[in-house]
Amino acid sequence: MEIRNGIIYKCGIGDYLNISNDCAGCGSSISICQLSKNRITPLECTTNYIFDTTSNQCVPDENCKTAKYGFCTKCASNLNYPSQGRCSKCQTNNCGLCDSNGCLEWLDGFVKYTDTWCISKSEISTCKTFSSSGCVVCNEGYYQTDSKNVENKYDYCVPIESTTVTYCKRYSANNNKCVECLDTFKLKNGICAETFDEDDKLKTSSKTVTETTCLIRNNKGCQHCAGGFYNINNECLQCKNDCLFCYNTTYCTTCRSGFYFDTSGNCKSLGVLEESCDIALPGSGCAICNSGYYREGISCIHCDESCALCVNSYECLACKDGYFNIQSEGKLCQSNTTLSNCELSSFSGCERCVFGHYLLNHKCYKCISNCISCETERLCTECDDQDYVLVNSQCLHYTKVNRCVSAQNSKCVKCEGQQKPTDYGDSCTESVNYGFVIGIPITVVVLLILTITLLTIILLYILQRYSHKQQMQNVCVFDIKSSNLTMEKMNNVLCSNKNVLRFDIDSDEVIKVNTKTRDLICIGNTSKHSLKVQFSVIEGCDCYQIRTLPSIVTLKQGKACEFELFIKPLCSCQIKENIMAIALDIVTGTVLSNKLQIEVNTEQSTKLNYRELEETKQIGEGSFGVVYKGNYRGNVVAIKKMKQSDNKEETISEFKNEVDMLDKFRSEYIVHFFGAVLIPNKICMVTEFAQYGSLQDLINKKKSNEVEMNLRIKLILDASKGFYIYIKMEFYIEISNQTIFLNINMLMTNMSFTKGIGTPVDMAPEIVKKEKYKKSADVFSLGITMFECFGWCQAYPKTQFKYPWVIAKFVIEGKRLDKKENMSDKSFEIIQRCWEHEQSKRLNIKDLISSLSNLTLKV
Repeated sequence: MEIRNGIIYKCGIGDYLNISNDCAGCGSSISICQLSKNRITPLECTTNYIFDTTSNQCVPDENCKTAKYGFCTKCASNLNYPSQGRCSKCQTNNCGLCDSNGCLEWLDGFVKYTDTWCISKSEISTCKTFSSSGCVVCNEGYYQTDSKNVENKYDYCVPIESTTVTYCKRYSANNNKCVECLDTFKLKNGICAETFDEDDKLKTSSKTVTETTCLIRNNKGCQHCAGGFYNINNECLQCKNDCLFCYNTTYCTTCRSGFYFDTSGNCKSLGVLEESCDIALPGSGCAICNSGYYREGISCIHCDESCALCVNSYECLACKDGYFNIQSEGKLCQSNTTLSNCELSSFSGCERCVFGHYLLNHKCYKCISNCISCETERLCTECDDQDYVLVNSQCLHYTKVNRCVSAQNSKCVKCEGQQKPTDYGDSCTESVNYGFVIGIPITVVVLLILTITLLTIILLYILQRYSHKQQMQNVCVFDIKSSNLTMEKMNNVLCSNKNVLRFDIDSDEVIKVNTKTRDLICIGNTSKHSLKVQFSVIEGCDCYQIRTLPSIVTLKQGKACEFELFIKPLCSCQIKENIMAIALDIVTGTVLSNKLQIEVNTEQSTKLNYRELEETKQIGEGSFGVVYKGNYRGNVVAIKKMKQSDNKEETISEFKNEVDMLDKFRSEYIVHFFGAVLIPNKICMVTEFAQYGSLQDLINKKKSNEVEMNLRIKLILDASKGFYIYIKMEFYIEISNQTIFLNINMLMTNMSFTKGIGTPVDMAPEIVKKEKYKKSADVFSLGITMFECFGWCQAYPKTQFKYPWVIAKFVIEGKRLDKKENMSDKSFEIIQRCWEHEQSKRLNIKDLISSLSNLTLKV
């Protein structure tokens, strides 16, 4: 509304200004109107209303789809068309689209029969192919026509029999002639026949004179014309103006022999140039001459008689047969008769000379005197008689060769005295006595080796004696009678100051594992002969290592020696075993032995003695190891043995490092680690036995309604705390519901035997794609475990995920499992944050523990 000087000047849309200077409504169907002669006149209708020109009012039209300015511009159905602003119905039946002039498109299955009538295509049996406007291809025996008959109707297809043409397959009504004959007849000038005469005036179905103007003719007319004719509308017409080939009557493509193109494109006679010219210039003259001629200006001149091809009168490009050319001697060719002593010649000259001559610049020259075969003037390869020797490619009389007596086949064959001819036979050389030359050096070398060997043996003996003396300086050997030690008899030849070794000299406490501890014992000789004494451990001792110093000693009669023994326990154990004191009588060769008791207690460590482990039954097996239930010092334990143990130092060292790492994990959320057996062939781990099994076992045994949600959250929370300890220590374990174990008070995580990072069920997408492992991959695996625990189900049922690679593809594509009915929205939100596709968006383990703790409070 607009107001000027207190008076309404203009109303808004949908209103009009009345005589009282007020704005009144036009009505719901009118958007703009005016008051004229006390009557409301619509100027513009609202949407979906059109202007009725008869009543001058805005009225609805249900047949209108689009209206503009009160007039319908597009109807809702193709059976209506806009007329005078409204939709009018098509007046023609079976019409698909029409306008004010009539039908534009017919319904499927119908064609136009009259301007206001269409019929079904099935009623026109003579038509083979239809278009939107009518028939385009008729059946065989009919021809297509677009004209109307006397009844003002379309015939579409008319029988060819109604025409005067016989044997016709397709007839053109526009040209009033046949355009395609039956398959067994040929077409020419709109007429069908089996053959045609050369004279076009005669056409018959019987064979007379063969037609030569057309090479290939079929039922559609001529397809390929003969030379001198061109094809137009499948008929052959003769070329004009001496053309060999032409495109049409005015365009020549090739002239006949002896003619050339002039500037107008017509063929003109070459005249005198016909013999020498290959391609003529338009107008006059030659562009390319024939072989044997060269071009000079626009004329062709004959080459020299020796040339097959030439550039001018004094320069050949190629020689005729019987001629050759040597570039250094001239540019014209020479006759082969000028080549002497030549066995094989070519266009370049001589290629091979007769015997006794050599080739130089494609000509033959005689070898020098006394030479019957040579490669050059100064390079002889064979001499001419028995008295000459070939020396440095020259023939010398044998008397000129030092000490040569006779020659044969260009070689010296006999020399004076002890000399002999060389392998090449060009000189004499001294004869070598190989027995003398080789024998003396070999003898010298053998004597030298024997001398060095003898000196080495003597030196080793001296060093051994010196080493023995050095060792004996540290060995305490004394007289038994002059000693204050109480010696007890061990057997007929030995005595000792103790029968039990406890290794308690340095301390009375238990000895340390993997550390050397020493003890002393004195052994005496009570026999009448000298004895060699040493100690030996019983075979199969793998719990400790023992060493004696000295390792062996010789004791004379009445002498004793103090032995220092070092023991190194390899595991926590109680040792009660015997070692042997062995004595060898040097005189009689008799060997006597006596047992000595060892009693040792070690400290408790993670290095366990396999003899203290008792296996009761097998409870599990994987690709990497077997798990047994057993006992260890009164405790029920799980014993995990590795299947593959190659006893390599590298493998054992790696296993020891893992044991040292596990020893650091001491928490109520982690299965208690007793230790491991590190003895080769006995390698295993010993952990606390979870009597209630794994979380997977609980899911398999209990129904969902038997385990409250609070307890499930507590299980995952405790497991997360356990995993947090492993992750914090940079130690990888496989996270799944099979590595989560239950005891009476809490949930515990456990390190299981594994060869890789996870399984396809629990793997993060980056691990499946073999990318670098990060801690966020563990959070993804924990999310899968939470889904199975909260949902109390299998994450990927085999009915839906039949093969592991189906799971891998599902995860890599970013797809995730749907929420289970028994899960809360909050718990599923935590799971979703754990298995985010992008690693950076996943929860870290610390935030996960916090979220689970809050979830426990809310539940």
